[in-house]
Amino acid sequence: MKQWGEQMERDRLAGFDLKIMPSLNKPLTMELARCDYVDRRENIIALGPSGTGKTYIALGLGLAACQRGLKVRFTTAAALVHDLIEAQVQAPE
Repeated sequence: MKQWGEQMERDRLAGFDLKIMPSLNKPLTMELARCDYVDRRENIIALGPSGTGKTYIALGLGLAACQRGLKVRFTTAAALVHDLIEAQVQAPE
């Protein structure tokens, strides 16, 4: 993870290797990096097979948001489902 963080610090999203994720819509990714979706209260969900760069893009978008002074929370789908199940189990009936 440290290596990814260092790489993101060096080249941000602009340097993302499109060969890793050929189906990536680069203009959309750069638009998302402007963080306008935050004002519109929209979420971003990255879907795709393992190893295609979803986490890399998510970290880049999170970094872009932090650079704009926004708070960021990153989670995986598995962690989100776990948290939801835990909340449901702990909720009073």
